[in-house]
Amino acid sequence: MSARVGGSAAYPAARIVASLGCIIALLLTMVPAVSESQVLADFSDPREIAAWRALHDTVMGGRSDGALVAGEDGAALFTGTISLENNGGFASVRGPIRRYPLQGCHGVTIEVRGDPRRFQLRFRTDDRFDGVAWRAFFEPAADEWQRISLPFQVFVPVFRGRVLGPEGQLEPLRITRLGLMLADGKAGPYRLEIRRISADCS
Repeated sequence: MSARVGGSAAYPAARIVASLGCIIALLLTMVPAVSESQVLADFSDPREIAAWRALHDTVMGGRSDGALVAGEDGAALFTGTISLENNGGFASVRGPIRRYPLQGCHGVTIEVRGDPRRFQLRFRTDDRFDGVAWRAFFEPAADEWQRISLPFQVFVPVFRGRVLGPEGQLEPLRITRLGLMLADGKAGPYRLEIRRISADCS
């Protein structure tokens, strides 16, 4: 008799524990995924700045110039002068070729301050020197640091300044190189400070 009583008491207890487990599991599925960021380029590291290379309109006879150098407060400084002479008008810098672990990422965030001009963040998806780039525009504020988010779907494929036809969407897992460019059709000096480029992942 005592064994039967003990068993009947344990049965509802087991059901309660099981029910609590189901409730906890349901609550966990209702918690939104935590968004994480993954640093792709940290310009507080002098080695990162040194790995970037300049490429300007001088390759086609233009006279623009610029470089990515160490700035203040753990930032890099992209600075120089845009010239429209000889059909020129662009300055750019490129990072090294790398393989970025971007599984599950949906965009990037850049932390910048600089001239309120139409700069470009660029991605390349192959190792070629001259080929298709994926471009998105951003315009920083002159007197304050900003975090500007750029979803991958806003990047469009371009080749030598010309937007290409339907090329599908940017595939983040194919990104091999980051870059910055200014080609807004305005002559004169420019200045862009940048602290880091991070991937937005979930």
